[in-house]
Amino acid sequence: IKFVSNSFFMSLSGLDPNSMSQQSSSFFIPSLKASLSGFLAGATESLFITPFELIKVQMQSSAHLKKYKSSLHAVGEISKTNTLFLFTGLKATMLRNGSWNGVFFGTIYVLKNLSKTYNKGLSERPEFSFLCGMTAGAFGSCFSNPFDVCKTRIQNETALGALDGRTKPSKGIMKMIFEIGRTEGISALYRGFLPKVLRLGPGGGILLASFDMGVHIFDRIHNSI
Repeated sequence: IKFVSNSFFMSLSGLDPNSMSQQSSSFFIPSLKASLSGFLAGATESLFITPFELIKVQMQSSAHLKKYKSSLHAVGEISKTNTLFLFTGLKATMLRNGSWNGVFFGTIYVLKNLSKTYNKGLSERPEFSFLCGMTAGAFGSCFSNPFDVCKTRIQNETALGALDGRTKPSKGIMKMIFEIGRTEGISALYRGFLPKVLRLGPGGGILLASFDMGVHIFDRIHNSI
């Protein structure tokens, strides 16, 4: 979903989804287009993953350890109340995934263009793809973590029906971020940041290297037919 959506939005913006190169002397505007395409791809991705994120949060919540026997049981019990409840936290998830994907694909676009400026063959190497993806994944976490904190709180607290009075989801995502920063400090917006970077950094590297390698293999197969 991530790469297919990104390719679609890159095409709409006038960028070539099959190539990170561009002809102009400045790639500031193309980089912004790549970031916007990534953001929209992340928002699209959220429509599919929000229910799974909600179930994950519910299963990990200490208040629900004995309530659900399995993930399927959790889906069934939640759906009995309201099927739309599975999309609790959708806006926060869209902002989290949109911001991460926007920075991820924008950073990759910049790094690959810089590499082609100084060393045309470097961008084709799998180890470079891994380093690009790892850098972009870690960088994206800096922007997405506050939204991730809000998403988790919304999905956990709304489900519990016991809000703590400090960060009510009804206030809106941005108001919630400011409220957390004001009452708990900026550091509260970056709780869980290190584990996230350790997951999404290498994960982004593996994701991009695998994708680039897959595209290369399929291109070779297609050209040989």
